[in-house]
Amino acid sequence: MDSIKSISSFENELKEISVVEDCGGFLAQEESEYESIFQYGNMAVNVMDDQAVVSKVIGFPDNFKFNYKGLVVDSNFTPKDLDYDDFEVFENELNSSQEIIDIEFTDIETVYDTLFSLRANNSDDLFYLYFLNNKAVALEIIIQC
Repeated sequence: MDSIKSISSFENELKEISVVEDCGGFLAQEESEYESIFQYGNMAVNVMDDQAVVSKVIGFPDNFKFNYKGLVVDSNFTPKDLDYDDFEVFENELNSSQEIIDIEFTDIETVYDTLFSLRANNSDDLFYLYFLNNKAVALEIIIQC
């Protein structure tokens, strides 16, 4: 948890916005364990005890870098930078020309026009990258149930 707080210049504290239900958590191994989702600036962070995982980021500051299994995403990341050797990459169809991605229960959101889902070889989690005009604007990690 401290390492997540140290990478940010957010002045506000973590704010609990929801609880992970029966499945989809990063940290809870047993049903009796309590995993919460907190908002920290422009990030959703899954937290349990002193462990934490960044699960969603909306909007990337200029100095932002996110390393997902060796794929480094920053504010200059484009669809051309996707790694087709280490990941299964799928471009997802959108229902309209632009969609909105947000952090639930907050007012943090952004518009996107292209969505890619990535799955690392032999992995159950999905990594979503959201683009607007070929520029990365958000990311999300989802654990399959």
